[in-house]
Amino acid sequence: LVAFVNKTTPPQAVVVTPNVSLQALLDANLNTPPDMERSPVLEKLAPPLFEQRIFYPNHHIPGQIDTIRVLHYDGLELVIYEVGHSNKAFIIYLKVTLPYYETAKGLRIGKTRAEVETILGTPNATKNYTSIYDLSDAGDRLLVTYQENRVMKLEWQFYWD
Repeated sequence: LVAFVNKTTPPQAVVVTPNVSLQALLDANLNTPPDMERSPVLEKLAPPLFEQRIFYPNHHIPGQIDTIRVLHYDGLELVIYEVGHSNKAFIIYLKVTLPYYETAKGLRIGKTRAEVETILGTPNATKNYTSIYDLSDAGDRLLVTYQENRVMKLEWQFYWD
């Protein structure tokens, strides 16, 4: 089941960003404190251009349906996994395709391969035009895709089960 909500397009001159820094998203703990309705990071997010909701069966709790929210902004796609009716949520995927967003170390669209390797070091693997960096033993990774030796796409993939 997929539901589309907030399917509106702003005027062309307006750029819609999440209103939260890329680093804040990467560092975020999306779990909601008991005294709040939503995570502080999720509370700060601006409304996306559009949002998809995918209802997903929980593999550990029979009968429980979780929600995968895909938030689309200009140059950024954020995928959040929300566990059932609990206050638990976490980012499982984040994609950047425009230079509005930058990590604390200066990684962003448009950097050269040499600049990226100065920031991140040598990639763990390379496939076609994509350098793959392992971020954890759990399977988290960063894919950096190049076009003409410049970063054109950054994709963080976080392990989830």
